[in-house]
Amino acid sequence: MLLDNRRVNNTFHVEHGLSIYIEFQDKKIVFDTGKSGLFIENAAKMGINIADIDMAIISHAHKDHSGGLYNFLALNNKAPVYMSANATRDYYSEFLFIKKDIGVPKEVFAQFNNRIVFINESVAMNDNICLLSAITQDYPLANSNKNLMTVIDGKVIADTFDHELVLVVNDNGKLVIFTGCCHNGIDNIIQRVREHFPGTAIELLIGGFHLMDFPRNIYQESSEHIKQLGERLISYEIDKVYTCHCTGNRAFGLLKEVMGDKLDYFYTGMELQL
Repeated sequence: MLLDNRRVNNTFHVEHGLSIYIEFQDKKIVFDTGKSGLFIENAAKMGINIADIDMAIISHAHKDHSGGLYNFLALNNKAPVYMSANATRDYYSEFLFIKKDIGVPKEVFAQFNNRIVFINESVAMNDNICLLSAITQDYPLANSNKNLMTVIDGKVIADTFDHELVLVVNDNGKLVIFTGCCHNGIDNIIQRVREHFPGTAIELLIGGFHLMDFPRNIYQESSEHIKQLGERLISYEIDKVYTCHCTGNRAFGLLKEVMGDKLDYFYTGMELQL
């Protein structure tokens, strides 16, 4: 883990953001770039050369996942960047009547547009690496999405999250799923993965669940709702779940009560071997 809200020790930088480095077969991948360039400094501490990365993926068009993209592209001159075609819109959050721009930094498109591969539909990068889009929202979305907005046809509306991508890796016949924030809901994402890979077991699920800690219980899910989510995650028969970033301390504790050893936290500076 190059960057998360929490860390294994004080050697590493943290911020409200996400960046995961993945080595799979002959590919070196960075999944999200955090809120700033801090993930690059953490990468150096972990012996990872940003210039060597083969591809970058932006899970969705929010700044805590794309804010370091300009810094990445300035140092890496070869990696294509995959993101949703809908990522160029404006995106905002609103809290206590304060509206904040949270979209992909515009200078990325102005200076590096030729490096970006815009995704309109699910794409197989090779036989074992796939990006999924078009996630159907059959299960209700988290309350913490309610303060997020976008602009379509000049109108500010509730974010539809049609800019969210999910990375799926086939590891010797078992799937590893990487998500950013699960704005479309982790149940809906797992359903989408199962539709695309019917009958294939899921080895690992890694990512944030957007059950964030809000002050005064604003937008928070009930304890019952979170525990029911934990029970559903167990029912999906995933070997192991690592959560991080936007799941929130309260939600992680409640999920851990239900899921036990099936769930752990993925901290900045941690390494996992598949």
